[in-house]
Amino acid sequence: MSGHILHKQLGVTLAVLTGFVTACHAASTHRFTLQAGRSGVVEDVTISVDGRLKHHNLGAMHDLGIYQDEGVVLLRFDLSQIPRDAVVKRASLELFCFSVGFSEEEIRREVALKVREFKHSWREGSGINLAPKADGATVLTSDGRTPWPLEKVSASAGELLGTVKHQGGRRRWYRWPLRSQVVQEWLLGKRKNHGLIVSGATPGKAIAFASSQTTTLDNRPKLHLTLTFPGSAIHSKAVAANTRRNLARQPRVIATRLRYQRLRQREPNAIGIVGDAVNVMDLEWKVLSAKVVGKTLKSGNQFIEDLQAVGKFVRVEVRVENKTKQPVTLTASRMMDNRGRQFEESSKAHLFVPRDRALFLLERLNPNVPFTYQLIYDVPIDASNLSLLIGSRDLFQFQKRKSEGIIDLGLP
Repeated sequence: MSGHILHKQLGVTLAVLTGFVTACHAASTHRFTLQAGRSGVVEDVTISVDGRLKHHNLGAMHDLGIYQDEGVVLLRFDLSQIPRDAVVKRASLELFCFSVGFSEEEIRREVALKVREFKHSWREGSGINLAPKADGATVLTSDGRTPWPLEKVSASAGELLGTVKHQGGRRRWYRWPLRSQVVQEWLLGKRKNHGLIVSGATPGKAIAFASSQTTTLDNRPKLHLTLTFPGSAIHSKAVAANTRRNLARQPRVIATRLRYQRLRQREPNAIGIVGDAVNVMDLEWKVLSAKVVGKTLKSGNQFIEDLQAVGKFVRVEVRVENKTKQPVTLTASRMMDNRGRQFEESSKAHLFVPRDRALFLLERLNPNVPFTYQLIYDVPIDASNLSLLIGSRDLFQFQKRKSEGIIDLGLP
């Protein structure tokens, strides 16, 4: 091979390698959208100056109303699941307007809607306009009890982040580009994230945006973020994927915790969703899959008849590892629904579980030898929001309050 050809081939090889290294270290951008019910946790509330509603928290309303000049909307997007070292390239708020009133003149009116940083803590609350409820922000208080500074909500409005003009009465999305530096400082902890305040202007206009409680999930408020992460492009993609997972699981974990506290009047020791490793009493539990399999279990054996459920069958596959230094006795976990009803595994369904996945009575689990098994439950047709209770059986009663955990199964 001539020196010229060899030099040419080496040049091509070096160019390919240089391109690969450059790609690995090039900053890559990732787009995220935080929206209640899909990704992240969102809180919002209308602050009405209507004298008839001054003691009404409106945190559970399906709309966010800007009906008067002074009436405002508060929104807060939880950013705790986004890595602190993320670099915010762009940020924007998007709200869906579904109603405008009242007169034709008012509908046609063009009004500047401003979004500012909010500088005071507040509580969303769970009230509506039909009866006074003091568990969240109102025109008088930030949380149902504490008066606003200077006795007005607008006194806590901070830096202007964006302005858009509301036009006409058409149902449509409105989008405010926000100052990315403010969001960046929220992530870094340089500013306290008390969220955003949206306000109108004189002479005002009756505008209703969809809230995070509206039943039409697609119409709920959105915070769009374009982020980069330090390190190589490969590392950046891995961080982005993990961030998306954490944002998606966050609302489910919070909802599961609140449901557990409501039904059992105490905080769970550990909590997770399908795929999470959850540690209770030195046992590591992971639900690998959960599925509603209908009313009938089909038999593949000519000597065993199909099994009919009284309600519906739910199959759960669980992996458990003993992290102690001694063998422990493993028993089947109970299942709980959103009404607090608890269910044992179906004793009739054990024949429909593969032998290598069967959990026998008082199964002994040796240290650091993971065991994967299946459980089948016969639960009522109306059972929903099913969860697996872990570390809560008779075996653990001697320290029950310290050893309860729950895994949300992600089933409707």
